Amino acid sequence: MQYAIREHTPVSTLPRELTEVHLVRPISAKKMLAIIQQCPQIEMVGASSSVEKRLAPKTRDVLQKHRIHVKRNHRPGRALNVDLEKIKLIADLRKDFLSMREIEAETGVPKSTIHYLLKKAKRQKIHKGKNVIYV
Repeated sequence: MQYAIREHTPVSTLPRELTEVHLVRPISAKKMLAIIQQCPQIEMVGASSSVEKRLAPKTRDVLQKHRIHVKRNHRPGRALNVDLEKIKLIADLRKDFLSMREIEAETGVPKSTIHYLLKKAKRQKIHKGKNVIYV
């Protein structure tokens, strides 16, 4: 069983049979000790790479002392469902000074996706799977 932990998560609400926790934000060593005492079966702590980097040295020492492994979790986002020709069309329309709403109306691609694609297009290339599109 995995449980998401924040700094303000009450330790008393954690189930005792918990074996894995996920740190949403870095927590203090004192809080980590309280979690370990509440849930003695914890074997693994998961965290994103940014949270893992920001863990305090004292918290790392507590985890090491109790032989708890820190696992770096990475959850990729939703894949782009826009074909390559449409991505090039969006970039060309923006170069023709069309607004985001006009591009949305013409292509049928949501405005937020257009913003994302144009931000990526500033790098002059977009990766879509193993394909590289030079815009």
